[in-house]
Amino acid sequence: MNANINTKYDPAAAAERLGVVKQTMSNWRQQRRGPVYFKIGGKIFYKESDLDAYEQAGRIDPNER
Repeated sequence: MNANINTKYDPAAAAERLGVVKQTMSNWRQQRRGPVYFKIGGKIFYKESDLDAYEQAGRIDPNER
């Protein structure tokens, strides 16, 4: 994890970070799912902290009941 939680990723970099293809990021936005994103000047970005939170939300601990 990067020390700077404010690092921004474009959709292609965010997709690579999550291990999915760029089109998946677009599909998720259209379906109103996936990680939190924001727009600046019509461009889409993802904060590293939001990608971390998205990954953490999908975490499954088989030892928890």
